[in-house]
Amino acid sequence: MACYNAKESAVKIRVDGAFLEDLVPENQHIPLKLVFSGIYMSCKGKTILKDVCGRAEPGELLAIMGPSGSGKTSLLNSLSGRTPIDKGAITLNGKMLNKDLKRHIALAQQQDLFMPNLTLGYTLKFYSQMRLPSSMTDEQKTDFKNRIASLFNLDNPVLLKTNMGDVLKRGLSGGEMKRANIACEMFSMPSLLLVDEPTTGLDSHNALNVIRVLKDYAVNNHTTVVVTVHQPSSMMIQMFDKLLLMAEGKVAYFGNRADVIDKFAELGMIIEPHYNPADFIVDQLYDSEKLEKLTAAAQESRERELADKPSTVTMQTIMNGSRNGTHSVVKNSYHNSLTENNDKWAVSSFKQMRLLWKRSFTDALSRIMTTVNWIHAILLSCVVGSLWYRIPRTEENLSSIGGRMFFTSTIWLLTAVFETMTLFPSERAVINRERASGMYRLSAYYCAKMIGELPSVVIFPTVFHTISYLTFAPLNVTTFLCHWGILQLSILVSQSVGLFIGAVCQDVRKGPVICSLYSLPTILFGGYFVSSIPYWLSWLRYTSTVNFAFNAMEIVEYVYGNPIKCAAENSIYDACRVGNATFIPPSDIIKTREDPFLRLWIDILVLVFAFILFRVLGYLVLKFYKSPTRTI
Repeated sequence: MACYNAKESAVKIRVDGAFLEDLVPENQHIPLKLVFSGIYMSCKGKTILKDVCGRAEPGELLAIMGPSGSGKTSLLNSLSGRTPIDKGAITLNGKMLNKDLKRHIALAQQQDLFMPNLTLGYTLKFYSQMRLPSSMTDEQKTDFKNRIASLFNLDNPVLLKTNMGDVLKRGLSGGEMKRANIACEMFSMPSLLLVDEPTTGLDSHNALNVIRVLKDYAVNNHTTVVVTVHQPSSMMIQMFDKLLLMAEGKVAYFGNRADVIDKFAELGMIIEPHYNPADFIVDQLYDSEKLEKLTAAAQESRERELADKPSTVTMQTIMNGSRNGTHSVVKNSYHNSLTENNDKWAVSSFKQMRLLWKRSFTDALSRIMTTVNWIHAILLSCVVGSLWYRIPRTEENLSSIGGRMFFTSTIWLLTAVFETMTLFPSERAVINRERASGMYRLSAYYCAKMIGELPSVVIFPTVFHTISYLTFAPLNVTTFLCHWGILQLSILVSQSVGLFIGAVCQDVRKGPVICSLYSLPTILFGGYFVSSIPYWLSWLRYTSTVNFAFNAMEIVEYVYGNPIKCAAENSIYDACRVGNATFIPPSDIIKTREDPFLRLWIDILVLVFAFILFRVLGYLVLKFYKSPTRTI
């Protein structure tokens, strides 16, 4: 493969024996030396990490190994700055971890979270456009994206057209999802790359290839790479520069990978011939007596291991600096290049919103433009059209005319609120992961989602309204368009409510219950089922969005629609019974409602207010309630 030429940088990635030079300017990639000392962490009274120390140099691959539950993932999260620590210090090039330094860190989490309805090709394109700096052209970003895909064997044309999928929808395999997860993190060109269980779900061949890519990436880019692995193969362990062995939240060994077998032998733990070193190492951690020896030996050699170079920050120096509120400065070759970076985001707010809008729109189309949804909309409209087909506009049929309007305003309320509520929790997990990595502003996502979800509001309700209305009565353009507008507005309100509930209730089992508590009362107090509400409950009608939508539809239907003919006998309207009128005055029909003062414009304003209110509440919940962890 030919070399990728660029004038601005010398950062390279090996691809099939050749090199891929990065187009990111040099100030975007700063070699970082990681040192962490005396890390303690607890959760709900349980100590997870106990005096954990270690370091990794630029160009090195540090592997954190240990049994399940040993604290590997917790340590990785703390190194990324996403999980707070109780005690200890984490420094990069001698500086305490802060927001500016965190922008140079990428964390590929163990859980692979993506939009399930989007293809792999679209996902890679989105992440490359969002994460690569604006100094690169779109052509350069595309070329870089293609080469990253090639690195992880994700460039197969069929694979690129495959949906990401999830537990409910078939898509990429677990191994392909894992490789895509790491590839998307590499688009940020991190100086410190943290990868949690990169070999999970991969066969031995692909697992070895992933570690080889990470190793080459560390060496060729002068990048610090830290991975957690459970039990690597004998070939894989040879690629690690340093090992950090953990058990029960404590350090059992930290040092060069080449020295670990000799260190174990000094403590009387001698490996047998033809024994996989990785299996041997991890097996010793399950023996409590051997583990006690290892942790004691690690404690004795800790200061020496952390102080084996003049440029290294000792644990005592870091701890003193942390307690005094000062930063321990290391004067090495990397520190002088570590400058403040005022560009918090890789791309502008406008481009963030544009990219997020395209993704939301593409996801919405792929989700709703299905055969089932088309059948649902057309079949439902045909059933409604058949039931209310050309009903005579007479006084005797006023109840049926009102029933059709009420059904229209409620059926799409239920559809919108439940659909939005059930879909959002899974999407929120993706958004939280992306926000925690600093990809974009929450405001950009929120605005883009509101615009991108419009197809789900417009397409099928419009199909339903067109068919059902034209079969209901002869076309009256004014009432047709006004009813359509009120319907769209009421659906937007219901979507906003569903979004708010979905943001609050992350447990999908609780969401439907909350939706029922909202939707059933708002339907009951909608003004159709009960004509006379007890005075001590009458205030609840003002909390019902159905009440305002239904009232608005009634006003439009009777004021601007075709007139309603008086009953031949026993009319309940004075204009018909006493005044011998042929048609019922619209004002008389509207006055049969208990709230005659609610005019059309008030109903519309209330619905608009409800839309804005729940959208703002949804944003505030996402912003402040169980938001993604950003401790730095």
